[in-house]
Amino acid sequence: MNNEISAEFEVVLKRMKDKLDIKSDRALSRAMGMTDSGVATARSTKSLPIIPIVRTCIAQDLSLDEIFLGKDPSESSVQVAIVVSQVNDIVIRILDRVFTNHSLPPEQHFEAYKRLHQTLTKAAFENNFSESIVTTIAEAAVVMWK
Repeated sequence: MNNEISAEFEVVLKRMKDKLDIKSDRALSRAMGMTDSGVATARSTKSLPIIPIVRTCIAQDLSLDEIFLGKDPSESSVQVAIVVSQVNDIVIRILDRVFTNHSLPPEQHFEAYKRLHQTLTKAAFENNFSESIVTTIAEAAVVMWK
């Protein structure tokens, strides 16, 4: 194992130990569902136990970015918030445009808007933020709503 990979291996294991408040390799092995010598074996075979690390991170709600890359998880949260805000802006713009083209009675307009906002937000994420696909879904939904 070259020094760079070896150092990264140790850094990842140290981050896991720190996050789980564990001191020994044996305790880390157990926490990750490995045999008592799992971490020692991984170290000797120069193989980072990625699957046990990922499973443990998921089970313990630890940030994979933080464990593997050393990134602050709050940075990821900020990025997610920005994306959600941008999607929300797109959905509102689409809804405004679609409802301008289709007149519904005020009570139906409000109810349709409320229900479609959530559906279109989900559709935006599922369709790689394609505004044209989300607009098509909105148009079809409003026509069916009439």
